[in-house]
Amino acid sequence: VPSTLSGRYLCYSFGFICILMFTVLISAAGDVLMEIFDDYALRRRRLSFFVKNKVGATLTWLVIFVGYMFLLAGVIQGYNDDRRGEKTPIEDAIWFSYITLTTVGFGDVTISNDTMTIWDIFYLSPLMLLGFSVLRNFLLKLSELVMHYFPEDEYTLKQRLQDLRECQEGLEISEVEDCGSKRDESVTSRDDSNLSTKEVKGHDIA
Repeated sequence: VPSTLSGRYLCYSFGFICILMFTVLISAAGDVLMEIFDDYALRRRRLSFFVKNKVGATLTWLVIFVGYMFLLAGVIQGYNDDRRGEKTPIEDAIWFSYITLTTVGFGDVTISNDTMTIWDIFYLSPLMLLGFSVLRNFLLKLSELVMHYFPEDEYTLKQRLQDLRECQEGLEISEVEDCGSKRDESVTSRDDSNLSTKEVKGHDIA
């Protein structure tokens, strides 16, 4: 923890840049990992369900994340056993994996930093990066699943604001209000027209 003002300035500048670079790295690694997994699953028809089905894909990445969390917990147990000479309880190792990969970081369970060597960085850092990438892919699939069952309205807020912005150019305030109301009426009439068309098609099919 920086105790001087210059140290805090260093964290403000260099630390923020490192966070941005690490975020880009996680995104790129997550894309590569997902492409490899999707290609492997699609090559085997029995596994294509875990890619094409949104629920299956979300649950798959959740299982992968939980399994990787247990794997990291085993690595942490071995690391502390080798450096401290004491066995870390499995529940503490799992808790450390969880708060680390989810970036919560309470600091109640840590690894031995005073005995860490330069060589530990070459396997601990990739392990953390891979775990962040797995979590990123799970959250991405989860967001796609939520958007699938709760889609946006046909006339989104972005479109509404864009229409109002276009109407405001060269118009008075009263005319702008009329423009917005006319736009709403056109959208409503279009929805009613689509509904009537669907009903007619339904009667034709019957």
